[in-house]
Amino acid sequence: MFVFLKVNFIFPETSTQFDVTCLYMLQLATILSMVKPWKNRATLRVFLCIDAINDNALRTQQHLDELLSQLRINAQTRMIAWENVTGLLNNTSTINDSAATIPVEQQSTTTTTTATTTAATTNSFIDINDVYVRGVNELIRQQCDNTSCLYLYLPRPPKDRNLSPRYMRVLDILSNDLPPVMFVHGVSSVTCTQL
Repeated sequence: MFVFLKVNFIFPETSTQFDVTCLYMLQLATILSMVKPWKNRATLRVFLCIDAINDNALRTQQHLDELLSQLRINAQTRMIAWENVTGLLNNTSTINDSAATIPVEQQSTTTTTTATTTAATTNSFIDINDVYVRGVNELIRQQCDNTSCLYLYLPRPPKDRNLSPRYMRVLDILSNDLPPVMFVHGVSSVTCTQL
């Protein structure tokens, strides 16, 4: 089993803390790994996407290991450098014609980055280019050999119903040619470390 942690692929800039969805993904993967047919054969692997391996990334991995220990989750943690993929996100030469327009209420008068940040704070879907999504898909495929089940962060659906087909297309590209994928979105806390 395989969990890509701390990455909302639609808003990677929001992936700086262990949020409700990340904890929920860990809990779901742990429950599945405790089921009898999986118990002795499955290894839970948690992948932490980072921009560069440095002291901050090592501290984040150490924090993740401590969190897993507190939650009594037996898992292997691995860091994956993904700056080559995130570079595709705002690269204007990779924008595709099928990208939908961001709704007016999400646009900013200053910069595109601000529009992305505004949408991220409201947890609403904005469109991203296909090249970036395919890059994320390729990164996942490179890491998931011998994977039985894959847990990925599910961004909130768009508020604008006209973007729904595009939202589904992004999820389709993201999960293309992968092992079975469970997209996860948590809405309230599901873990507790206090007894």
